Amino acid sequence: MDKAIVRRILDVPFRATFTDDPEQFEGQEYIYKGDSNAKSRENKIEQYCTLFDILIEYWKLYQKSNMNLFVPKSIQDRNIEYMKASDDILQFMETNFEKTDDKTDYVKFKEVFQQYKFIVYKKASMKEVREKIESNDFIDYFSEKQINGKKLKSIITGYKTVEYDGEDGGGFKSNPKYAGL
Repeated sequence: MDKAIVRRILDVPFRATFTDDPEQFEGQEYIYKGDSNAKSRENKIEQYCTLFDILIEYWKLYQKSNMNLFVPKSIQDRNIEYMKASDDILQFMETNFEKTDDKTDYVKFKEVFQQYKFIVYKKASMKEVREKIESNDFIDYFSEKQINGKKLKSIITGYKTVEYDGEDGGGFKSNPKYAGL
């Protein structure tokens, strides 16, 4: 995933529910008394100025804090999970290779490319796939690295090849996400 996207994405869940009858949600969190007329056109127009005034006040507080936004750990973790789920290369790697977290385990980029091309995107060039993997924050790609005294080129560390006995021809596990590509 592009590093610029990683810096800019903030996946914040809106957990609150506003209702005329909070008792029907008794025992649940984040349930608040609401107004069923809040979505009416007249009410929206009336509240635009109020909302804008509130936003201005919070903008001033944000500026006073040197433009630093506090992001709780739970939201940071949620962002990472969202980005991992949105990352096609990572999903491909996790579907077709075993992640070991052992930096001495590795797969050759050429093998990864062949499987990616076979399963996902038949028109991909080696350069396009390499660029995607190089820019991926979750995959360690090395154009050259030494492991156990052995000099290796174009490898991805922390993964092992997993063979499947599937009927898809090629012995690779297909991911339903890529069906029809």
